[in-house]
Parts: sequence; C-alpha cells; structure tokens
Amino acid sequence: LVSSGMVVLGTDADVEPMLARGLQAVPTVGGPLGRLLEGSLAAARAHAVAAGWHGGGFDAVLLMGSSAEESGAFARWWAAESLEELTLAIKPSGGALCAEMTLEEGTNPAAVLQGLRACGLMLRDWQVVQLGGGRAGSALRLVAWRLPRG
Repeated sequence: LVSSGMVVLGTDADVEPMLARGLQAVPTVGGPLGRLLEGSLAAARAHAVAAGWHGGGFDAVLLMGSSAEESGAFARWWAAESLEELTLAIKPSGGALCAEMTLEEGTNPAAVLQGLRACGLMLRDWQVVQLGGGRAGSALRLVAWRLPRG
C-alpha cells in the first residue's frame, strides 16, 4: 500500500518492525481499543501533517493481531467504541480499514461484519482462513471502505 503512494497507518501490539521500515504505526496494547488509541492516533496525524501530508485521514488503516493473544485491545475491536476511534483516522470518503485478526474461539465472524456495517464501513472483501505454520484456529481477513456521512 505504501509503495503505491498511499498514506497508511499500521496498528499492532508490536509496532517496532513497522517503525523500523519507516512506516507510521501506533501500538494497540490494553483495552478498550478506542480509548487507548485516541492519543496515539492524534500523534500519528500530527506526524503525518508535519511530513507534508494534508489529507483528511489516512488512505488505509491496517489492523493486525490476535483477539486470543491480545484480549484487552483486540478481543472486541469490532465494537462500536473501537471502530469509531479507528474510523476517525480513515479518510472520510474512500479510506479503507484492512484487518487480519485471529478469531478467538466462539467469535462469530458475522458479528464482526455487522459491527463494521453499523459504523459506516462497506465491506469490499472478507474471508475466514485457517492459520498456517502449525497453528490451530482461523483468522478473519477483510477490507472495508469508509462511506461518506450524510
């Protein structure tokens, strides 16, 4: 995404690899996600403006992690409170939320997708995939666009 000229914000429990590659990223540690990201997102926006970006939001926000391993921040990242904070960072029209999250046992992907729709995001693509590398469980991958309000 970044190599195609998009302004992207990454989120993960460990953002050091992203920062080392020169990407903008904020940590998602603890919970709920919405309250903890507020200061980090404001700082990321200020950094982007200082670097010469004057858009109304990031072209894309990447959300990666494991709801099972990061239960505080990610267990319900699709809840309204968390999504409202994330959508503040996405461009008002045409910005995207891209996510790859492991699904905690018992998490219904339909609940996640409904949460996205309720927050004004239009699903472009989604799939549930089995985890690789000898890990048990599945992950939800999705791309959702932010729809203009009004």
